[in-house]
Amino acid sequence: MNQRQTEMGLLVMQIFLPLLVLITLGATPQATLLKDPPQTEIISSAENLARLRQRLAFEPWQVVLWDEVINEESSQRLWAQVISDGEEALKWQALSDESKWLVGEAYQRTGKNRQAWQIWSSVDVSIRPLQYHKIILALRYSGELDKAMTTLQRWSAQDPQNGDLFYQQALIECVRSPDAALALLDQAVQRDISFLNNAHILKQAINIRATAQNQAYHLVILGRALGSLNEWDLAWISFSQAVKVKPDYAEAWAFLSEAGHQVGQEEYEPLQRALALNPHSISALSFAGLYWMRAERPDLAYTYFYQLTQLEPQRAIWRFQTGDALAQMGQPLYGMVHYQKAMTLAPDDPQSWRLMAVYCLKYHIEQRRIGLPAARRLVLMSPNDPQAYDLHGSLLLSLQDEDSALRIFENGLKVVPHSALLYLDAGQIYVKQQRWEDARISLQKALDLAREEKNENLIDSALALLRQIS
Repeated sequence: MNQRQTEMGLLVMQIFLPLLVLITLGATPQATLLKDPPQTEIISSAENLARLRQRLAFEPWQVVLWDEVINEESSQRLWAQVISDGEEALKWQALSDESKWLVGEAYQRTGKNRQAWQIWSSVDVSIRPLQYHKIILALRYSGELDKAMTTLQRWSAQDPQNGDLFYQQALIECVRSPDAALALLDQAVQRDISFLNNAHILKQAINIRATAQNQAYHLVILGRALGSLNEWDLAWISFSQAVKVKPDYAEAWAFLSEAGHQVGQEEYEPLQRALALNPHSISALSFAGLYWMRAERPDLAYTYFYQLTQLEPQRAIWRFQTGDALAQMGQPLYGMVHYQKAMTLAPDDPQSWRLMAVYCLKYHIEQRRIGLPAARRLVLMSPNDPQAYDLHGSLLLSLQDEDSALRIFENGLKVVPHSALLYLDAGQIYVKQQRWEDARISLQKALDLAREEKNENLIDSALALLRQIS
């Protein structure tokens, strides 16, 4: 591999791996704790559904009744039942546009993107971001890029000042015709300056083609840019194109593996291909470690991450990942040795302090002596990050200091007053302290903000607690 390709591999890993290691380590502890909130039975909803079904048995042509049933099931996230009832209602031609939209969402949430597009295509959709994003994603994941592009062009004609519609077109053109994407990115930024950073990332990747030594190298760079923006389905296409152009390109196979994981495609075979082509590929070794961590084989992951610490001894991230692998093997004390080594390598990076605090919290090790100071340092370095306050408060809760944790959450809300996470954190403590009015206000605020953020986990947690105290 030439020097340019080696530098590209390192650059890509610097962009991807901090995100991936945070996902692997679970770097939002309080949110993780809330992922499966206590469930409370909603008797009124069950009774309401039973009553509606009795009426439908005699009046299956009633659109209003099907609407009520599907709305109720959707609110409870009973997606399989939504699909079943939606298909039954369609037989009676008794499904409104709003219910068709909900049935399409149920298809999408269960991985049936083609069916989602088919039912949404029959809906008279108003041009709203939530709706067109879902439709375009359903088309993209179904491989219908041409149809997605045609749909976006039609909507752009109806709403010519909508920068997001041009940005969505640019994303697709990145893998169809990159030169065409450049003009669309400019149009998106002209209409909405918020796309400036994303446009810069993509334009840099596209423009590298002028100096790239081969097409496969450019395709990997472009796929990396798309992956960094969480457009993994398009990144997968770009990496797939790269391995077709240059089948012996280990870096391309390594990134194809990770993109495959992200979109539900084959990941093990491309990973094995990458390692066979270049056993010392930084990208292949790192993704192999992540693969085995996700497969709950930290012993195998350890062998790859430790090898990386030897190949790149100055990179803190390999020490963090080696430490986590050891911890998951039941050796958190040995893992802490690697974490402390990582801290000496990157003491000015807020992520180092975040990962250390998370490690202490997750494995119940040195929480007071090391974890709390790390969390405090993180808050000082990232004062506008609600997850920093969440982590600090979570450590205090783990140490049975409920009052101090509440002060941290409340102080965080003074700095970040629109954080659903911190309102939820505070609301949980209010519930424990039986401060019911404070709890209702905080949890309702958390719910409203979580809906704005479209954060499903926080929505579910806030709803569960509100039902619990109602």
